[in-house]
Amino acid sequence: MNFDQITKVVINLPHRTDRREQFISEMLSIKPGKTAVVFQDGIIDDKPYVGIAKAHIQAIDFVLNKMGKYCAMVMEDDVHFPGRERTIQHINECLKHIPGTWDILLGGVYTGDLFKYNDYWNHIEKFSGLHFYIVNRAGFAKLKKYDFSTHLDRWISGQNLNLFVMDTFCAIQQDGFSDNVGHQTAYNAHLEAKYKILK
Repeated sequence: MNFDQITKVVINLPHRTDRREQFISEMLSIKPGKTAVVFQDGIIDDKPYVGIAKAHIQAIDFVLNKMGKYCAMVMEDDVHFPGRERTIQHINECLKHIPGTWDILLGGVYTGDLFKYNDYWNHIEKFSGLHFYIVNRAGFAKLKKYDFSTHLDRWISGQNLNLFVMDTFCAIQQDGFSDNVGHQTAYNAHLEAKYKILK
């Protein structure tokens, strides 16, 4: 399994054409030329976290069930790859050393404790951040039990899934206006102070 072999789906609110163009530029920064991706329309809901969760679940369902794939690489349109041209090589190296049993592999998150698995992956129990992850069929079977009671990432954190994050993050979020929280976000300074990030 490597970067090129995994079907990629990107969640983008239709009115956020700026984010769509930003995402395309971001992909060009890690790989010149076209990278095949499926765009999934984001969903607006009175409770933003519900719309976000619905969009993620629909995106995964499209790739795994309608396209018949084993796993999906899911990205939000504000994903940022600080490592630029080094990113894909790093992802592929990590994918050579994935745990034997996993449900979700994350490229970068906000989390508490990291439990070292190997030089490439850490096991985590709680996290927030769904801007870049890979989910397989076993993981999606568990995600389908989501009850919309809270944010999807918070819910996942309480479900005893096999969650792993890269030891050196390949992906963070762009700072900017978030439709989810309704204001400008600036998370990266916190991430850079706490975690190893590919640059």
